[in-house]
Amino acid sequence: MRAELDGTRLLVGSPALLRQHGVDLTDEAQSWTDRLLAGGETVICLAHDEDLIGMLGVSDAVRAGAETVVQQLRDLGVSRLILLTADAPETAQVVADTLGITEVRSQALPEANSS
Repeated sequence: MRAELDGTRLLVGSPALLRQHGVDLTDEAQSWTDRLLAGGETVICLAHDEDLIGMLGVSDAVRAGAETVVQQLRDLGVSRLILLTADAPETAQVVADTLGITEVRSQALPEANSS
């Protein structure tokens, strides 16, 4: 998200979005980003003009019963399960590992799949 108010620019989004708009992540911010992603969290950054002023890690819990559904699909003979998500690769991999799914397609956005 990008907003401008009284000549001030605010950005809220991924580290990549901030970089696209000329906001550089410090080494410390990149280290935090790496740690959050490794823990399966999605990183949301906040920038004021050219300065990173905040970071937040958020994660979704795997829905109750998801492991049961995956097992039921396997019991029905489904041998190939693919996790398709718009999440970052690291976040997607944590969910896939939790569910025992070996194929992951992350950062899948609807715009990229329209024909």
